[in-house]
Amino acid sequence: MLTLFIAALTLARPSDLLTPPRDNTRVVVRGTGTVHPTDNDLVKVRYVVWDQEGKILDQAIDPRWSIVEVKAMTPAWRADIMKMVAGEHRRTWVAEDKVVMDTELLTVIPRPATPADVAAPPADAVRTSSGLAYKILRPGKGVAHPKHGDRVLVHYTGWTTDGMMFDSSYVRGDAMQLPVDGGILGWTEAVQLMTSGSKARFWMPEKLAYAGMEGKPKGMIVFDIEVFTVSSEIPPKRGKGGYSITRPTPGLPPGPPIPGVKP
Repeated sequence: MLTLFIAALTLARPSDLLTPPRDNTRVVVRGTGTVHPTDNDLVKVRYVVWDQEGKILDQAIDPRWSIVEVKAMTPAWRADIMKMVAGEHRRTWVAEDKVVMDTELLTVIPRPATPADVAAPPADAVRTSSGLAYKILRPGKGVAHPKHGDRVLVHYTGWTTDGMMFDSSYVRGDAMQLPVDGGILGWTEAVQLMTSGSKARFWMPEKLAYAGMEGKPKGMIVFDIEVFTVSSEIPPKRGKGGYSITRPTPGLPPGPPIPGVKP
């Protein structure tokens, strides 16, 4: 019902748009969760933003959603988010920006812990001729390494060397089915060093990462990658060619940092 209610708000402005309560916040629907977000968390939300004339300025409504860092939110939005629990729908009047926001909090997402060694490869890291460095965090039970043309079902998180997380499938909440080829050079090389069931940390120098591309992380980046399935290890179905991972999740290898991660 909450999703339908928020969707309906895109068609008509709130009746109380110009009559905010004294504290500029109002609970529209109470939540069922018990945990309040903190500055260290991320939140999965749906939202609608109106100006004072009732024009929609921005929205992420069902089936869309956004994942946003709490500490990256505007002050008024952050203050209200930190009062909320999962399932809650709250209206926020932002006087300084002359806008009104409706927010539905779907999930509170604890930030993945930043590894202590992201600044530089440790002495015991293995180094390849390309400059890639890596450590196997958990050996896999698989035998075959992914190869060109394969797809892999993975979880991953990426950090810059100052500890900023810029991408994470864990935050999105689902493993990703991705091609071995087609991403940054470091990704293609890294995945081919793994087997199904393994988890590893990779330090990718800039030439193997985003190579100075505008709007993308600069310098060395670090990825933790966990491989669940390699497509070439799955026998083809009788009478059909090729291979298929059973959880098809469209996507591309790790991309640039974005303020609100959307499906």
